[in-house]
Amino acid sequence: MKLKISALVAILFLTGCSGWVKGNKILADKSLADQQIMANIIDNKTSIIEVEALFGDKKQQSRSTIIKSFPDGVYAISSYQGHLNDFGGTYAHRVLFVAYDKNGVVINHDLTINNFRQKNAFEEQPEKMRLAAFNEINKNDSDEKVLNLLGTPRALTFSDAGNVIWIYNYTEISRDASSYVPVYNMFNGTESGLSERVYVELKDKKVENIYLVSMNITQGRGVANADNYKEVITHIKRKYN
Repeated sequence: MKLKISALVAILFLTGCSGWVKGNKILADKSLADQQIMANIIDNKTSIIEVEALFGDKKQQSRSTIIKSFPDGVYAISSYQGHLNDFGGTYAHRVLFVAYDKNGVVINHDLTINNFRQKNAFEEQPEKMRLAAFNEINKNDSDEKVLNLLGTPRALTFSDAGNVIWIYNYTEISRDASSYVPVYNMFNGTESGLSERVYVELKDKKVENIYLVSMNITQGRGVANADNYKEVITHIKRKYN
C-alpha cells in the first residue's frame, strides 16, 4: 500500500512539474519558429477570446504592469509564456504580447525570448547604451539596427498608436527600512528602487520613436505582500514629437 501511494504521489508531482516547466505548450515548442506562432493571430481580425483559446491556459505570471498601452492605456495588453528547456532546466521564456481594443479585437501582437543565461548588449553597459540608443537610433532605422546595438529585448509593450515597443531595462532595487525589522519583514517587508528604461517604438519593422523612461518601483518581499508590485513613471523624454 505504501508503495502504491508513493507511486501516485510521484505521478502527481511529475504531472504538476511538467505544467510548470513548459508553460503554454505552443510557446514552449522549440520546433515552432516565432513566425509560425505569430501566424495564429491576425491583427484587426482575431479576437482576444480566440487568443485565450490558444494561449490562455498559461498566462504569464510575473511582477509586471504591462497591462495597458504606453503612455495613456488606450489598449489592454495580455501576455503568455512558454518555458524553453534543456538538460540544465528552463533557460528562457518565450513570451507573446497581445494588444486589443475595447471590443476585444487584437490590434497588434509580437513576441520575444527572455534568455536568463545571457545578457543583451544594453545590460552589459546600461548607462552607456541608454545614451547611445537615444543618440544613435533614428526614425525609420530598421529593427535590425536596434538589435545590433542593444540586443534582444526581454519584454515588450505597445504604444497608444498600436505600435510595438521594445523595452530595455536597468533596475537597482534595495531593501526599505521596514525590511530590517525582523518580524515585520517576514510578513510585510518591502524593497524599492529606480528603473531606467529605453523604449524603442517600431512600426512595420522601422523605428517610429525613442523614449527614455524613468520609473520608481516598489515591491513586496514578505509572506503577506509578495504579490504587491507598483511602477510609477517619473520622467519621459521622447526623441520625436
